[in-house]
Amino acid sequence: TSGALDNARHLLESETFFVVNGKIVTDINLWDALETHRRLDALATLVLLPNIAHERFSVVETRDGLITAFGGMPAHASDNVSENEDEESAPLMFTGIQILEPRIFDYIPRGVFSHSTTDVYPKAIVEGERIAAHVARGRWFELSTIKRYLDVSLTLLKDTGRDMISGESCSISKGADVRESVLWDNVTIEENARVRSAVLADGVRVPSGETIENAAVVSAHLVREQEPPPKALRGEFRGENFVVPLPQ
Repeated sequence: TSGALDNARHLLESETFFVVNGKIVTDINLWDALETHRRLDALATLVLLPNIAHERFSVVETRDGLITAFGGMPAHASDNVSENEDEESAPLMFTGIQILEPRIFDYIPRGVFSHSTTDVYPKAIVEGERIAAHVARGRWFELSTIKRYLDVSLTLLKDTGRDMISGESCSISKGADVRESVLWDNVTIEENARVRSAVLADGVRVPSGETIENAAVVSAHLVREQEPPPKALRGEFRGENFVVPLPQ
């Protein structure tokens, strides 16, 4: 995060600014966080939430409204999103939302990689700077994996009474069975095809009689003869499609 801010420092050196991670969805009240930031006269304010599900996010330690340290993963850390602890006793986690003063650049090295919670904030805390903790309320979802993207999409869809969503110019045959899935643009699902718990990317065609379940699918031409990126999920070619199974 800090390295990215360094690239934009010439745009951010004149006034207080927000930084919000691009891979989250939330309804947290940012005005409340700004009020905390101003009241505590902080160099930086990090928006925190109780990690009631003990997901794999670093523990943030606080005292009297200020952050004192960044720890490791919570005990019994899990990738499964479920509520299993009350908010009062749950460890705190960073939401990826922060409010910063331009002076933060005094702690961000120029032209090199640096991370805010392991490099920048610990140094600022040692120097006596006030790094405030705003413990928020609200819905918050993080989309760092395809599985999380699907789960969060389905959770939000339930609020509208639906279990699937499709983008522009999609065609779903009347005899197709599509549930708990996210369809991007120009997706075609033919007669008697079955789609469950899947993400279908732009231009995917599911042929008649095909079953796609617990998977992400892209058009095969995007993958053929390409070097897979590091840590990429493994998949298989099925005709025009490349199908990647998702973790259960």
